[in-house]
Amino acid sequence: RDWMFKLVGKETFHVGGTNTKATINIDAVSGFAYEYTLEINGQSLKKYMENRSKVTSTWLLNLDGIDCRVVL
Repeated sequence: RDWMFKLVGKETFHVGGTNTKATINIDAVSGFAYEYTLEINGQSLKKYMENRSKVTSTWLLNLDGIDCRVVL
C-alpha cells in the first residue's frame, strides 16, 4: 500500500502460496496506547496455531547452512 496508514482499524492481507487471509486489528486502548491483534482465517493467532498443530507435523532442518521447514 502507499505510505499513509490509519492509527486504528483493520488491515487484511494474504500470506504464502495458499493465500491464507490474515488481518491485523489495531485498537486504541487509552491515550496514545494501542493494542494489536492478528487473526488468521478469522481465528486468533493462538487458536489458529493450536488447530494447525493438531493436523500437521513440522520439522526444522539445517541443510548446507540453510534453515528449512518441512510441514506435512
